[in-house]
Amino acid sequence: MRLVLGVGVLVVGVAVVAVLLARTGPAPATPEQAAERFVQALQRGDWGQAEALLTSHDRYRVGRDRYDEAARMFRDRVTVFTAYRIHDVQVKGDTAYARVRMTIPVEEYARRTSRDPVALRREVAQAGRQASHVVPGVVRDDVIIHAERLTLVRGTRGWKVRNFEEVDPGEAF
Repeated sequence: MRLVLGVGVLVVGVAVVAVLLARTGPAPATPEQAAERFVQALQRGDWGQAEALLTSHDRYRVGRDRYDEAARMFRDRVTVFTAYRIHDVQVKGDTAYARVRMTIPVEEYARRTSRDPVALRREVAQAGRQASHVVPGVVRDDVIIHAERLTLVRGTRGWKVRNFEEVDPGEAF
């Protein structure tokens, strides 16, 4: 009887690990992998996957009470963009920094946010190149450019995202 119970517990344990690995994949071995998975999850609108790539401190900091607020903020800041590039990854011991550049044509941004593209272009022109209250970033050559800086840390379970902060796209490139 004990053997059957032990085997049952082992099977359940293996199933739980398999489900977790299927959801998050193996631990990111490099900061580039962690950054890529994090941004991809945000782009897909998969906040659960993105949250799994945050450090435990940051998951706790967001907490369940602010979960929807955080998911909405990331959706508004990241998922609207059609392209991104991770670059300038710098590793300093167990900490790494990566820049993420996200872009979307103004026309596509207007469509995705249900705005009139002509009116949006007019608002951006009136506000100047730094029209951050009109669009999430700067506009250059009819493309909205947004940049974020990720701070990543190496832990026992691979690289995790500690911080994700907006930076001036001009600084990032």
